[in-house]
Amino acid sequence: TRRQRTDVPINALTANVLPLDWKQQSAIGEALRGQHGRQLVDRATRQAGIRELVGIPLYLRAILALPDGSSFPSTKEALLGQFASQHERNLDNADALMEVLQTAADPYLRALAHRMTRERMSVIGEPECRAIVSSVARELRDLGQIASSPEPRSVLDVLVDHHLLIRSEGSTGYAFQHQQFQEWYASFSVSEAIIAAQGSNEARHSLQFEF
Repeated sequence: TRRQRTDVPINALTANVLPLDWKQQSAIGEALRGQHGRQLVDRATRQAGIRELVGIPLYLRAILALPDGSSFPSTKEALLGQFASQHERNLDNADALMEVLQTAADPYLRALAHRMTRERMSVIGEPECRAIVSSVARELRDLGQIASSPEPRSVLDVLVDHHLLIRSEGSTGYAFQHQQFQEWYASFSVSEAIIAAQGSNEARHSLQFEF
């Protein structure tokens, strides 16, 4: 549903995939989490702001991944944030990310998402990815957040193996597991620009024309 660099005109039938209905949602919930899964689905269908999302497999999966006792999200943004946070806190993921990145994965993912969204792409080539990762690493090093810059390929590999990045077909580039994650990470650039625009005419001009 979104353009990619590799788009080519194809004459073919168009199929519209319907959202999951309530019975399908409940069946998936029970298959993945048992009775608690059914309860999570039931609660989601009663929650304003979340109700319309559970028919989409991505968000249903995120809801069913909520650990016992965690707060229930009330918006799509909160649900995506909770999903990404849980993903990072997984012990295997957290150890691998820290070993390679020495810091949080967010700066790298936000920079990649910003460039991809700005260029209206859902797949970005490896050379450009490596350049973006190197730039982020230099900024983190200059800010004293990391002692030395990791190898760009090592960063991309760990984000694929332990986070929300995937290699595109043929391993010629990278994409997010779902474009909603790309758009969510890219949104932080917009919010930062809005905050900066409150006290700077230059930043306000950038917000108006770049975003």
